[in-house]
Parts: sequence; structure tokens; C-alpha cells
Amino acid sequence: MYRVTSKRILLLSLISITIFVVMFMLVGWKEVGAILYSIEPNLLGAAFIVYFLTVYIRSVRWSYLLNKIGCRISAIRLLPFVIIGLFGNNITPGAKIGGEPVRAYFLKVRFQLRISEGMATIMAERVMDFVVMLLFGTFGLIFVTTKWHLPRKSLDILILLLLIVFFLLLIFTGALLDERVVHYVGKFIPRRFRSEGISKLLVFHDNFKLLMRSPSILIFVFVCTTLNWGLELFRIWIILLALNNYIPIEGIATAYTLSIIVGGFSFLPGGLGILEASIVVLFAIVGLSIKAGVALALVDRLIHYWIILCIGSLIMPFFGIRDVETTM
Repeated sequence: MYRVTSKRILLLSLISITIFVVMFMLVGWKEVGAILYSIEPNLLGAAFIVYFLTVYIRSVRWSYLLNKIGCRISAIRLLPFVIIGLFGNNITPGAKIGGEPVRAYFLKVRFQLRISEGMATIMAERVMDFVVMLLFGTFGLIFVTTKWHLPRKSLDILILLLLIVFFLLLIFTGALLDERVVHYVGKFIPRRFRSEGISKLLVFHDNFKLLMRSPSILIFVFVCTTLNWGLELFRIWIILLALNNYIPIEGIATAYTLSIIVGGFSFLPGGLGILEASIVVLFAIVGLSIKAGVALALVDRLIHYWIILCIGSLIMPFFGIRDVETTM
């Protein structure tokens, strides 16, 4: 059971701030402060615009998937719930995954869509996210190795991370598509709830299989996801320019993609600490200074963590909900 309250949000914000204070002290707060002080405000504003454009693309993609299972909701109407999902990612354990049950819950509350149906569309999104993320990471790594002579150990670690995610994705997707897994999982449901539980799992399985086995659906979702990830990398490129630094896009693709993967293994909400450290370390591998890496991590957190915390905190009461209690 995971309960989200204003006190928890405040605590997570304080933890995030503390992490950056420690990083500032370790690498030299004056130098990092100087980099941040010289930031180009117009480029910073452009980075914000690009980020919220990616949020809208997520909404368009989700609207399309919901339409394919018979639930017609426009992208504009879904936009607040996409933001709530991102908000949930920031306050639940792990990076970019904890908010998904929250999204499905709000769909049920506002549109009377069964959670099992909502989760089918969300899992289809997540699978495609990882497919595209792996492609960007792989192509980026290929270009990086042709331009830079990375230490053998660093290269091995990067390749290992990509392989781990690739095999986990194969196992995860295969399990979701196999009806035998549904009945196997059903054995662990208490007997009094087993029939209903298996029925809900089968609804999820049937809808997920429908989405993942349609070429036209996969093509549309792939295009949206590729555009979304491309804009994410473009946002990081803009932030670096705003900080008066430059890293080739292939270096950004490798470092940022792998930092998201590493952050996903964190058990702290929003990948706190792990994500920041991985951004600093991985961008250092592709040529960014440690001090500039800390500045990048701070600005990136400002855009997709603190701003979303603020917006999410405002949106949830608007929909008549002051806190959320979810079973994770």
C-alpha cells in the first residue's frame, strides 16, 4: 500500500534538494553555481516547451490506444491524467513506472474504464517506450564508439546495461502475451477472489494482445514514441546549449538513455539520487565535465520533476482528490 500525501511530497522534495546540495559540495558549489548563473534563459524556456510537447505526444498516443479498445477519449481530455501519471512516477518507487497504476485508477474514476483495460494500453506504451529507448541507446553507442576511444570497462558496462534491458523486455512482453502465465499467476490469488481475479487478468491479456499484434497500431505507436524520445534528447541538447556546453546528439542518446535505465532500477521515488548520479557519470564518459553534469542534472530535474510535482499537486484537488492510496 502506497499513500501519497502533501507531507510525503514535501519530504521527497527535501530529499531531492539535499541530494543536489551534497553534489554541489562534492564537486564545488562555486563552479556549478557559475555555470547555472550563466544559463541562457531563452534556451531554458525552449527546453520547457519541448518537454510539455512530449507530454502532449504521450496524450495523443494514449488516446489512440484507448480508441482501439473501444474507449473514445480525446488527447486534450487525457492530458491532465498523463500529467498525473508523471506525477505518480515522481512520488512512487522506481523511475517512470510507479505512476502507471495511478493513471489506470483515474481512468476508472473519471471514465468508468476498467483498470485491467486501462493497464493494457499503458503496458503497450511501456513496451514500445523500452523498444525505442533500446534503439536510441544502441545507435548512440555505435556512434560513440566510432568517435571516442572509451575505456574498455566503460564500454562493457554500457553494452551490459543494454543487453540486460533487452532480455528483460523480451521476457516481460512474452509473459504478458502468454495466456498460460495468466492462469499460473491466478493460482496465487486467494481462493475467494480467484475467479474474479483471473477474469480481470484475462481482460488485460486480451486487450494487450489485441494492441501488440496489430501492425497498424504498432506502427503508429512506434512513430509517436520515436518522436517523443527524439524530443527528449533534443531537450537535453537544448539544456546543454543553455549551459554553454555541447555534446553530439549520439553522445546524448547514449548517456541519457542509459541514465534512465539505471534510474529505473532505483527503489527510491522518481529514481532519486541514482538518476542524478547516473546522468553525471554517464555524461562524463561521453565528454561532459563533472561540474556541467551536475548543472545538467539539476536543470533536468527542475523541468521534469519539480515542475510536474507542482502541477500534479494542483491538478489532483481540482479533480476532487486530495491524496491517493494505491496498492503497488
